Amino acid sequence: MTQSRSELPEIKRQWSILPVRALLDRNLTPVEFRTLAALCVYTNSHGVCWPGVETLSQIVGSDKAVISRTVTKLVRKGYVRKLRP
Repeated sequence: MTQSRSELPEIKRQWSILPVRALLDRNLTPVEFRTLAALCVYTNSHGVCWPGVETLSQIVGSDKAVISRTVTKLVRKGYVRKLRP
């Protein structure tokens, strides 16, 4: 799933905050790390984000099913919490 830069979603930020423990966690797969990084791009000042699976899929370069499973793994590993409305 290779995409040209023009096919990727527009990201207005130039910087993002990523937990240092994710960088040091050798148990995170490359897809988990990239998915977490993509989530961090969309995180607001309260630590809440809500990008769609399609958006994450385009950024990470994996299909939507892989992204859904990866977010679930990140929840289990304590990097992400799913909030109820």
